[in-house]
Amino acid sequence: MGNYDMSLPPGRTYKYYSGRPLFEFGSGLSLTTFSLDCHRLDQEAARGNSSLAFSCDISNTGSRDGDEVLMAFHSAGQDIRAAAAKAGHPVPIKSLVGFERVSVAAGRQVLCLLELRKESLLLVNSVGDRVMYRGERSILLRGGAGQQANFTVVA
Repeated sequence: MGNYDMSLPPGRTYKYYSGRPLFEFGSGLSLTTFSLDCHRLDQEAARGNSSLAFSCDISNTGSRDGDEVLMAFHSAGQDIRAAAAKAGHPVPIKSLVGFERVSVAAGRQVLCLLELRKESLLLVNSVGDRVMYRGERSILLRGGAGQQANFTVVA
């Protein structure tokens, strides 16, 4: 009961749990169904910018009006994980870095723009400072219904 290290196997919370959860973090119940079609905006221009931008067409494929939550997760690549391990601190499997809730009428589609500041890619080191590790990482865009899109980012 006195060990609060969430990263010790099998891990605690969605950030560190390495097993297969019954329901993933952010999964929700809905009386309708949705589909996602996501794209990264300005891929070349974003390299020097302080933010990453994504657009998602969220379609209500069901027969009732409903709300969908678009979530953005950050997942560090292997080179970043190795550098963090060398520095002596764990790296989450994934971390929620942004979200948008949208209402979509039955049979309709809504365009959702999601902008992530590069600060959301920082990791917390062993002394509590936020650090940017250079390397490849993934941005995972996921809806509450479980559909997802994965984008690789080098920063």
